[in-house]
Amino acid sequence: MAPVKNEGLHGFGRAVICGLDHMKGDAVVIMMADESDDCRAVVQYWQELSKGYDCVFGSRFMKGGGVIDYPRLKLMLNRIANFFVKTVFAIRLNDTTNAFKAYRKEVIDGCRPLIAPHFNLTVELPLKAIVRGFSWTVIRSRGGIAGPASQN
Repeated sequence: MAPVKNEGLHGFGRAVICGLDHMKGDAVVIMMADESDDCRAVVQYWQELSKGYDCVFGSRFMKGGGVIDYPRLKLMLNRIANFFVKTVFAIRLNDTTNAFKAYRKEVIDGCRPLIAPHFNLTVELPLKAIVRGFSWTVIRSRGGIAGPASQN
């Protein structure tokens, strides 16, 4: 697929939605382009989708996961926000704000309309998928290196 230029309004969410509007194929992986995510890890996301899951979410905050050079204040705010989302929605996902996620096309179509204009799309899309009953799993994500979650 050729690159798609977002000719609309700026914002992370708007750019991702533009890409999703042009997606082809069975699935899509959303990730940061600043190399905070390792593109080689996409294979592990696909392997999890191939097991039958509708969504695969990366977590930096589980056994084997982690962050590199993450500002302390940002980390504290991130953990508070993720705890709030986890508690309010009663879900086991502890890193909703992580952008590194994979979705089947049916999930993207089933979660429309997508409305978050900025990084809040990283929360909107997985929560809509979960609430609407799509299956999901979590894999560890560490400095862009993903892997299966431990079953502790």
